[in-house]
Amino acid sequence: MGLDELRKGMLEKAREEARALAREAEAEASSLTNKAKEQRSEILANAKREAKELIDAERNEAIANAHLEAKRELAKAKGELVDSVEKKVWSELLKVRSKKSSYSKLLHKLIDQGKRMLEGGTPIVYVRAEDRKLLKDLKGARLADKSIDCSGGAIITSADGRVRIDNTLEALFEEKQDAMRIEIRNAVLKK
Repeated sequence: MGLDELRKGMLEKAREEARALAREAEAEASSLTNKAKEQRSEILANAKREAKELIDAERNEAIANAHLEAKRELAKAKGELVDSVEKKVWSELLKVRSKKSSYSKLLHKLIDQGKRMLEGGTPIVYVRAEDRKLLKDLKGARLADKSIDCSGGAIITSADGRVRIDNTLEALFEEKQDAMRIEIRNAVLKK
């Protein structure tokens, strides 16, 4: 075997190794390219999924906020309606004062209720200045010299002033207000 053949053999072997290395490098490059494509596809799919989830979450939040705002507005409107009806009820209650005989009976009834709650002595009755003339026939109580500032009704105190029964229209209205609001809400808002 001559030097020339040895050289040719070595060259051929080197070429074979170079081709094998090239094939390996090509296979490695192809594998890396495929992995990069898979990673890119996975990243894109994740990004699309996350974007969709974010859009869905924002849409759901916007819908929830809209529902909450609608509930607030509805509650506000219901409250305003109940307030309006309550004001009308108060206005109607005040109209009883214009019917002198009915109001006089009511005033005497309120005073009698207060007197029954007090024990001993002659109770003192406080009323509006306009109502004094309706109590000329007051029995079992003394009409106070001083008038009170209210819409109607009376305040009845014990003779010593320690016990006070507030039977003014305002006090009666306030006493019944919570139950009345519930009744109004049920009656008005059923429609």
